[in-house]
Amino acid sequence: MYKTQSSQKKRAPILEYFYNLPISGKQMIALIVCQMVSILGIGMGATLIITQGLRSQILEQAKSEIAVTDINYNVKVNQMGFGFRGQSDNQAIIRATTLYNSGSSLDSASRSVVKQILINEVKARQIEYATLVGKDLKIIANANTDRNGEVFNPNNLVSEVLNNPKQIKASRIVSWFELSKEAPPLPTGFSNQDALIRYTVTPVKDPSTQAVIGALVSGDIVNGKSLIAKATLQATRGGYSAIYYQKPNGEFQLASSLLQDEPQDINQAVSNVELPSGQSLLTAAAKSPGGQIVTGRMILGAHNYTMALKAIPSKIIETSEPQVVFENPATAILVRGTPESSLNNLLMQSLFQQLLTVFIALILVGACAIILRRSIITPVDNLKGAAQKFADSVTSGNHIDIETSRAQVFAQDEIGELAVSFNTMADTIYTQIQQREREAHLALQLNAITAVIRESLNTDKILRVVVNQTRKAMQVERALFYSLNEWQSQVIAESVDYKSLTLFGTKVNNPYDIKEHIEDLPIGSIKAVNNVDIVSNTLRLSQACIKYLKQFNIQAYLLAPIFVNKQLYGLFIAHQCQDVHDWQDSEINLFKKLCICVRQWVRLLKK
Repeated sequence: MYKTQSSQKKRAPILEYFYNLPISGKQMIALIVCQMVSILGIGMGATLIITQGLRSQILEQAKSEIAVTDINYNVKVNQMGFGFRGQSDNQAIIRATTLYNSGSSLDSASRSVVKQILINEVKARQIEYATLVGKDLKIIANANTDRNGEVFNPNNLVSEVLNNPKQIKASRIVSWFELSKEAPPLPTGFSNQDALIRYTVTPVKDPSTQAVIGALVSGDIVNGKSLIAKATLQATRGGYSAIYYQKPNGEFQLASSLLQDEPQDINQAVSNVELPSGQSLLTAAAKSPGGQIVTGRMILGAHNYTMALKAIPSKIIETSEPQVVFENPATAILVRGTPESSLNNLLMQSLFQQLLTVFIALILVGACAIILRRSIITPVDNLKGAAQKFADSVTSGNHIDIETSRAQVFAQDEIGELAVSFNTMADTIYTQIQQREREAHLALQLNAITAVIRESLNTDKILRVVVNQTRKAMQVERALFYSLNEWQSQVIAESVDYKSLTLFGTKVNNPYDIKEHIEDLPIGSIKAVNNVDIVSNTLRLSQACIKYLKQFNIQAYLLAPIFVNKQLYGLFIAHQCQDVHDWQDSEINLFKKLCICVRQWVRLLKK
């Protein structure tokens, strides 16, 4: 195992060198690395985080702006739906439709009135289609070229309304063949191509029966018109706005668009700007379920744009809660491009702020280096010196000065906690050493006492030796032996220091209430009382016993009953008179061993 560890260290000399550096060297390296992290990591990381945050923000902005485009797209559709709902109740239209369905031909005056109503709608709403259709799906009257009697059912929308009398708003592709027959007013240069058109189909009902008798169809061509894009750019202060539609071959065709790079005069915006590489985004938006917004990034002109694309519903059925229907793929796509120039400006401001922050951070790092040297190196050196001094004292066998061997607690940090732990460890070791020394000393005393006992066959002499040596070995103020005869006791052996009163020869009736507590003191037991005042309450000592203890200033004691032939012969007791005393296990064990010796020799001598 040792060879394996050595070989591993040789494979990483730089790491081994770092491990062997003093803490001051490691600290300096750490501070230098922190500076590099501040400059490179924090700066670049903050830039990345800010960039991602701003990109997320501009992405959400693009999504919200595509909603503006959607609103602008539906403004005229809603206006057409509202206007033609009103015209469906026009008596002239209802009368003409009823007459047509009855098989009678319209007179020229009635047809002229209906046609004029439709022409007025086309002019007022600036649309291309306004057509009245009968139940047989044939044109009764229309606003443009006279097409009376022709079947007019664009994308079966009229059939659907006749079967389900609810107004429908739909976006569809109208062919050039259909446009040629209708001959509506078209934008300059628009010819020989299909177009995106917004239809509204409104049911015409018989006022008396509410039965559907016909339908009013309005249509607004989107191609070549910039009103939707213009309204979006005005609301969003520039950018790109466009409407695309999908031709039968799957290719996307631009219906209308405006590009305004800067929030300047809207009249300077460039029209008919196509997406340079937007087929994939348009396809994704056309196939997105439920018209969910699709996003991406793209370069238009010389600027970057965040793009948001949303499919237009194929139709909306007007009920109490409008039913929105999306085809897959969708017919038309709304496109919104939000310029990223504001993002770039914010990034430049952020970069300047980061440079300023890094400069301030470098100054703070220098100040921290000084503080760290004082708060880390000095406490560590102090702890190292205290540990070395304590180790030298332990290994040399000299007396340990626990006060001078303690580490200074500089602060309540990890090093401070380490110093506290070291001091606790030193105190524990010091206590263990003292305890072992005390145990060794007590063992020697026990051997000496046992040796003296063995040299004598006189009970009184043995007891005098025992109490004398016990007091010295245990360093108590008084050691004594009570002889008992039917609960009457007399002190027949005592060793007492000069500060305490003597009890030798004293006769006491029922000492320590032994009669009441004898059942709690089996053979070989020791009763240790650390504080007489506390135990007198818990054990409910008699007033005579308490008076006796107070009379001789007994603060703490050890008591052992001595039995001979299972009869209580006497009491072996150690007193502390100056103060209360927390009896240690070593003291109790020594006292118990002495009691065993006394009991054995007394039993032997009594035979």
